[in-house]
Amino acid sequence: MESSLSTHKVKIPTLLEILERTIETHGSREFNQITKTEMTRGVPDPTIIPNLAEFWDRTTADLDHLGLTLRRTITPKILMRPLDFLKAATDFLPMGFGFLFSWTVPQKDIRFSSRKTETDAIFIHRPLVIALTILIAWLIQMLDLTGAHPQLSESDQKRLRLMKQGLNHFRNGFESGVYRKELLLKFLQTIRVFKSRQDLTLKVDPQLFHWLEIQLKNS
Repeated sequence: MESSLSTHKVKIPTLLEILERTIETHGSREFNQITKTEMTRGVPDPTIIPNLAEFWDRTTADLDHLGLTLRRTITPKILMRPLDFLKAATDFLPMGFGFLFSWTVPQKDIRFSSRKTETDAIFIHRPLVIALTILIAWLIQMLDLTGAHPQLSESDQKRLRLMKQGLNHFRNGFESGVYRKELLLKFLQTIRVFKSRQDLTLKVDPQLFHWLEIQLKNS
């Protein structure tokens, strides 16, 4: 009796499957680490209003930095090479999307206050900006970890590089837009167009307010 050996072809996981496994394995840990890092960076306090001299110094430095970046990116050498110019223009697209998107994100603070003590309050500065910053950084980190998988094909590696490059440009544009929107809001406060920013106020029970205070002290 003849015996036949059947050989099973090993199935190579797709890029989406590897990405899903990476998120299942590292997603929570990386998200917590990125959140902790981002929270320690701090954000501008909206109650601190610069005078006109400070604002002018910040604006001048920002314009100088922007001009230097453009001069380094758009050089005569690039303009003389259509393919290099097309690549530079393509890189600017996700950066432009990130910049425009950042202006749609409210920079309001959340103010928690107790029903009994209206004078005491807990502020969370720009929660939507922070949340989106964390999300973008987490997505980039997931793509990084996915790219280290040994079973990725060359074409999938190329897709990952393009995705990561696009996300990095989007993040640069987003952070640039957040900073310049903050600068504009500070300017409007400096020239007294409006005295203060409108916060989103949430009234909470005294017990919850006390719990929030404890969490902030322990963080």
